[in-house]
Amino acid sequence: MRMRMRRRQALLALPAALTAYMYQIGALFPTINSPTDSAVASLGRRFQAAIEEATGIVLASKGMFYRDRDMLFWWRFADNFGANPSTPYMFNALPLLGFLLPSPIWSLGKRDAIVLIARVPPPCEYFSLTLYAMFRPQYPALPFASLGDSINHLNIKQHDGLFAHVVAANQRTYDLVKQALIASGIPASAINLAAVPSTLGLMDAMAHAGGQLRLGTYFELLMRLFRFHNQTEGDAYLKSFPPVFYVEGTHSEEQLLVESSTPGYLPRSHPQSVDESPLAAAFDAYGAETCAHMGAALGEAHTSTAEGHDVEGNGLTTLASLAFAPLKIMGLECLVQRTKCLGDGPDAAYFAPNVHEDRDEMELLRLGEDELHAVTMVDHRKVNASVYGSVALVRPSSAAAPTLSKSFMQVRATPLGVTSFDLANAAPSPFASWVFTRNPSHCERLLAASGVAARSVGGCTVVTEEHVPRGGHLTYCERVYLDPASGRGPEWSNLLPARVYHLRAGATITTR
Repeated sequence: MRMRMRRRQALLALPAALTAYMYQIGALFPTINSPTDSAVASLGRRFQAAIEEATGIVLASKGMFYRDRDMLFWWRFADNFGANPSTPYMFNALPLLGFLLPSPIWSLGKRDAIVLIARVPPPCEYFSLTLYAMFRPQYPALPFASLGDSINHLNIKQHDGLFAHVVAANQRTYDLVKQALIASGIPASAINLAAVPSTLGLMDAMAHAGGQLRLGTYFELLMRLFRFHNQTEGDAYLKSFPPVFYVEGTHSEEQLLVESSTPGYLPRSHPQSVDESPLAAAFDAYGAETCAHMGAALGEAHTSTAEGHDVEGNGLTTLASLAFAPLKIMGLECLVQRTKCLGDGPDAAYFAPNVHEDRDEMELLRLGEDELHAVTMVDHRKVNASVYGSVALVRPSSAAAPTLSKSFMQVRATPLGVTSFDLANAAPSPFASWVFTRNPSHCERLLAASGVAARSVGGCTVVTEEHVPRGGHLTYCERVYLDPASGRGPEWSNLLPARVYHLRAGATITTR
């Protein structure tokens, strides 16, 4: 009897203990960090006061702009979705459901708005803000779909380095938020609008229990940042905690923003954009020369045997040569077709090997102990076709999977990759190469080569079991960010995509 009573008491005490624990770790009614930037903090306080004095809108909850790796629980997803290993990400983080742990995803009522007040990042090569539809309960997969063009360092509206970013669909709510922002000291010329498309049912709640307790689409505002000029300043910015506000519209007006009713992406073409196609023949020749130089660097060639054959001692055999092809993933199209977008970047053009126009499956690659992948690429930054580019090694969520689906891509990031700024190519040539191998001795010999062979590769990376299991599959993704002429994503047809040469090192016997 006493045992049963103790069990019952323990069970009754469990919810209270769990609630206390969640409160203690910040998962329940979390603490909001104060902005470290005094100007941003002052603007935030004045904006909150203006909201409190306004009629037709109220402040429902408050959050902060947060790096994904620093978020309780959410850091577990930081390397999913094929994340770029060289790029930090920040998010509008609001209390989940209005009172739980800070969450990078949040629902949004038809008359509500999300407002970020911040300073532009310290000098860096690139930053952008993109609005996504991250989760839909009635959807067959996480759409993670962009809802329009990005706001980036070439087109952001700002004043003395300060800006506001507003996510909304309702015209009256936006007008009231804009008035409050102007009253707080942010001029209209520094207010950036991301309009939620109204034609896709994104703001229709399947269930709504009041406030932010809503079952429906969950959105995300993501900032990509690349290569701070001063890393100390960059690290401080990543932990500066600009304020984020959930503003609830209490008025009854239903007029939509014009931008909300006509979603889409601006054209990528621009008369001053660089066309790389005249470089095609030289790029092909560069690839052949790179493989030849690598063969010379990896060992002797053409030694005779008693059987009268030629032996290429530690030379290279080309197993395959694959040109990357456009991987055109566009968020609004994904939402219409009910496919998976994987956090498409409207500022980028994507390319990958084995992308076929007539079928969904993309065949993946393998990398054996005696094999090398030599990736040759155009340095798009050097020819002024983009702000920067990168090639990253990625793997399927299941290492045994031999293919990826373009429509429902199950891919995971690795920390392996190379960017325009990693390419050790000081020569005038616009081309560069990088080698991936499982054998450290390959990298040692390639990088220690002298003479002509020394020009074989810009760098070499060892792929370990931790990155991709032996016998597992992998592939590469080239991202080319931001055409400086248009301020938008590069036009795919203007670019020469990367190429991967699958090579085998070792003694290869051929008949004379």
